[in-house]
Amino acid sequence: MPPSEIDPRPTVVPADAPPQQGLVSVLVLCCGQLEHTRACARSVLRFSRPPFEVVAVDSGSLDGTTEFWQGVRAAALARVEHVLAPAEWELAAALKAGLEVASGEAIALLDCDTIVPSGWLD
Repeated sequence: MPPSEIDPRPTVVPADAPPQQGLVSVLVLCCGQLEHTRACARSVLRFSRPPFEVVAVDSGSLDGTTEFWQGVRAAALARVEHVLAPAEWELAAALKAGLEVASGEAIALLDCDTIVPSGWLD
């Protein structure tokens, strides 16, 4: 994803940093649908107010979703984690795996086809 599509970007938060006050963990549930996932990630990275982190919970995608999130993680200034859940896991188990990685004071759950508007976390 070109940087121009995700600007303005939030302040850098190292993955091993202690949780920030007001941090929101945005869990994005993915199961294929790469084009929807790209649009969702763009909107989350552009319109989320800092501090936030993104935890992508990927339930067995075979369409390049894993590689997409690896690229987002490398380019984003916010913390981005990719949790790969086996396709045979129930939704609750996949969510639990994502919640174990999340470090925010609040959790926002999104499906990969969600487009968030400006100010959605205010």
